[in-house]
Amino acid sequence: MNAENVHEFETIEEAVEKIKEEQKQGDVILVKASNGMHFKKIVEEIAK
Repeated sequence: MNAENVHEFETIEEAVEKIKEEQKQGDVILVKASNGMHFKKIVEEIAK
């Protein structure tokens, strides 16, 4: 994986915005975090 394809964000909203800008049909996106970070919200938003 190329380092330019790895991102980190301060908020869930920033992450969702960037993912929606970048994602294309057929992309696979890994969202890795603990449950305490509530990343399920990111998955729910980008799955819409």
